[in-house]
Amino acid sequence: MFKSKTNGRAVITNAPAKYRFQAGDYEEVDLHFSLIDVPDDLRELAKTFRPSTPRVQRRGLIDAPKPDDVSRVMPIVSHYAKHYGVDEDLILAVIRVESNFEPAAKSPKGACGLMQLIPSTAAMMGVRDIFDPAENVEGGTQYLARLLHRFGNLEHALAAYNAGPGRVREYHGVPPFPETQKYVRLVKGYYQQYKQGRKPWRAQQTLVASTEAERASGAFDVDAGASESAPIVIKLRSGLTERADRITETDSAYIVKLGNSMHSIKKDLVEEVFLPE
Repeated sequence: MFKSKTNGRAVITNAPAKYRFQAGDYEEVDLHFSLIDVPDDLRELAKTFRPSTPRVQRRGLIDAPKPDDVSRVMPIVSHYAKHYGVDEDLILAVIRVESNFEPAAKSPKGACGLMQLIPSTAAMMGVRDIFDPAENVEGGTQYLARLLHRFGNLEHALAAYNAGPGRVREYHGVPPFPETQKYVRLVKGYYQQYKQGRKPWRAQQTLVASTEAERASGAFDVDAGASESAPIVIKLRSGLTERADRITETDSAYIVKLGNSMHSIKKDLVEEVFLPE
């Protein structure tokens, strides 16, 4: 099977050479999907917040989601996290960046729903109602699971979710596209915070608009400079690191301050704290 790089159209053919060697607009897809199967209880739950009309928006919104927006989707996320063997916090981080927990979200490029599925990819998994929260989350989670298995690397899988598997293979890693590089940083940033126990409606990242056009459209980037200049380095047991301007501790947690934001990290998640000399 082949997929158009420009419009996402899927092509099943008995003449693969035509698309493999003669049409540079197509990439070969080596992922295999199963048809989705939504349990009755999740389908009934999804009906309670299935949007009536889509709403065009960009990813990377500054405002945190409301607690109710997260809690209503949690049973669906938990079910498919276990079903496909994907970390629940990772699914939540992808949803946060893709749609900010808005089931009616539709990107200017046509990606739809909570996990911003492309219609052609959704169709390969038997998704009939792309804005149905349960169908969308199952499709997105299955796609993410297949990418994690295909690449065996979190950054590469996230880059493939954003830019397509072919682009990751082409560049042997995260492609040099600003949007994709921002996307990977954002998802990893929220994933790290969720793993530390912070609720999605309290997790924050320092965000700045990269260009005036992006500022106008609502696409934002991580302000890496603000974090990199912070003097305190916190090494987590997961292998990730976090920086802070100031840190205090209680019996069970570190209280971390970076810029205008403050949060706590459970001590059992921390391997070592490096203070400035």
